[in-house]
Amino acid sequence: MLDQTPLACKAGSLATTNPSGTMKLSIDHSHHFELLRILGHAYYGGSDVQEVLQIAGRLTPGDDEGWYEAWNALAESLKVTADEAQEKGHLKSASQTYLRAAMYFMISDFYLHANTDDPRILASGRASRAAFMAAIPGLDFEVARVEIPYEGAWLPGYVVKKKGTPAGKRPTLICHSGFDGNKEELVLFPGMAAAERGYTVVAFDGPGQGEVVRETRRAFRPDWDKVVSPVIDFALTRADVDPSRIALLGISLGGVLAPIAAAKDRRIRALVANGGLYSFYDVVSARFPEAVPANRERFDQAVNAAIKTDTMSRWAINHGKLVFGVDNAFDYVNSTKPYVAADAAQVRATTLVIDSEQEGFFEGQPQKLYDALTCEKTLMHFPSSEAVGEHCQAGAEAAGGRKIFDWLDEAMDVKSVKP
Repeated sequence: MLDQTPLACKAGSLATTNPSGTMKLSIDHSHHFELLRILGHAYYGGSDVQEVLQIAGRLTPGDDEGWYEAWNALAESLKVTADEAQEKGHLKSASQTYLRAAMYFMISDFYLHANTDDPRILASGRASRAAFMAAIPGLDFEVARVEIPYEGAWLPGYVVKKKGTPAGKRPTLICHSGFDGNKEELVLFPGMAAAERGYTVVAFDGPGQGEVVRETRRAFRPDWDKVVSPVIDFALTRADVDPSRIALLGISLGGVLAPIAAAKDRRIRALVANGGLYSFYDVVSARFPEAVPANRERFDQAVNAAIKTDTMSRWAINHGKLVFGVDNAFDYVNSTKPYVAADAAQVRATTLVIDSEQEGFFEGQPQKLYDALTCEKTLMHFPSSEAVGEHCQAGAEAAGGRKIFDWLDEAMDVKSVKP
């Protein structure tokens, strides 16, 4: 007998309820977005469509442990498959499989951060990096792990180029993620997209991000120029970097971090805020308006109610505590206040501010950032009709990359560059 249960009522099943007309991957909004994000990495080999859809069909909305178990099991299985392929000399197959395992390990701990000392957070990050490094020899790109000098220590990063790219100084893209991404994900996008177009790419984890926060517990800092400038210093030591053609791209929370850096460091010729963000506190406090009055008891009550029923709120608060280096939700929300592009008028780089139709996270913020800028600037709307309407073009690395890099090539005067 056929199952007559409506799709939208099944836990973890697909549901065509997205306002843009796009099929949703889960009735849990947070799960849907993260599934779309990982599915988008299929374009550069970081996932496989059927693998992601099978996981989507097994997940239960709001089940944080189930999310980890499903993705970790798949990643572990793929690692075994990749190891066997490598032992038999099937190096390309091994590389492709390691790369998917790396992305699945990366996403597995996403909802585990209620306990910032959960050992699985560190273990999944290390497993992801190990699988990623194992994938590198079989990629169509040169990917070199680098250590970038930073305040007596170093920041981890990768330099990415398309194999066969001619030697010499190249237009260079420096990129960092935001609230929850990492440098391995950046290598896939925007790294490979830029490298295909002839750029030298430097992708890195800063404080509060990826390897840095997991291994050293260095939290985010609002004076992001103190992070980006050492990366530019490092880039300028390389023979494959053109000092006159350096671009900076920040993703998500990076949409305010990158403008903060560009306001201070004039070596940046072009800037991309994907998506545009003027004030992170405005975004966070809009989700929890009880944070605005300094009433700790009311705020805690509101947060405790939200995290019991809403996956997105629970994740945002728990992850925020980890990456901002605090032990409670109230301090996390208030610690976001300095993350504002107050000096945007000092940016001199030609700037692209991206505003997505189905933004969801930063609604209204791209326009605020754009209005604060006085440099040569473009506010580019990414519509759902072109399949690029989600926050940071989740699930649309081909279509999103075209729009971003057509603009960047013109801003950097590199249309004649051949990869």
